[in-house]
Amino acid sequence: MKPEEKVEIILWDWLNKYKNIEIFFNRENKLGWKKFKTKEVSKKPDFIISFYNEFKGKEYVAIEIKNGIIGRNIFDSFKILNTYYKNYANGKTKYFIEEKEIKINYFIVATQFSKYGKLFIDDNKIIDNIDKGKNDDWRKMSAKSKTLPRCEYEKTRMFLRQLWSLFREFRKNNSESKYGLGILLSDIIINFHPEELKIQSGMIGKPILLLMQYKEWLKKPQWQQNIIKIGLENE
Repeated sequence: MKPEEKVEIILWDWLNKYKNIEIFFNRENKLGWKKFKTKEVSKKPDFIISFYNEFKGKEYVAIEIKNGIIGRNIFDSFKILNTYYKNYANGKTKYFIEEKEIKINYFIVATQFSKYGKLFIDDNKIIDNIDKGKNDDWRKMSAKSKTLPRCEYEKTRMFLRQLWSLFREFRKNNSESKYGLGILLSDIIINFHPEELKIQSGMIGKPILLLMQYKEWLKKPQWQQNIIKIGLENE
C-alpha cells in the first residue's frame, strides 16, 4: 500500500466515526468504500466528504490528502487551489455521486495528523492566540468568538497563511467564486489551553474545518476566517 493510501485509511477511520459525515474515495479502494466521479477535467482530489450543516443543510467538501511525514508533500497540496478550486470555479470540473451532480462548498487540505490539530509530524511549537502579549484586540476577540482557534501549531499556521495569501490574489480577479478554502484539523486547538496540549501530546479531537469563507449572511457580506465543526458522534 502506498504511503498516501495509508493516510487515506487513517483519515477514513477517524471521520467515519461521526454519524453526520459521509466519505467518498476518488477511485476503487481496499475498503470497497463509496466513490465519487468527475466529468470534464479528470484531475480530482482524494476524498469528497459530506456533512450536515444545521444552518445550510448538507454540504460537500473536496479534500486533498497528503502524507504529513514529509513536509514538501504538504506544500505540494497548493494544487487544492491552483488545480481543483480553479477548475471547479471555472466550470471545468463537475462532481458526481451515484450519477447525481453535487455542488462543492469547500476545498480542504488534510494529513494523518489532522486529528491531532496539525498537518506536519514535527510541528510542535504552539501559538497561543489569546494570551500572547503581542496579539492585538482583534485576535483576542476572534479566538473568543471561535472564528480563530485558541491555539495553532506554528508550521501548520504558516502553511495555511501562505495558502490564503495565494487565495487572496485569486479572488481579486474572480470575485464570483465563493467556495471556502482551508484545512481539516481537530477541535483540540479550540478546546484546550496551550499548556494542556503540550502535556497531552497525541490527543485526538473531533473534526473541524479552518476556513477562509465568504459570509453572505453578514449585514456586509465579506471573506473572513471561520471554523466549522463537522463531527457529530454516533450514539
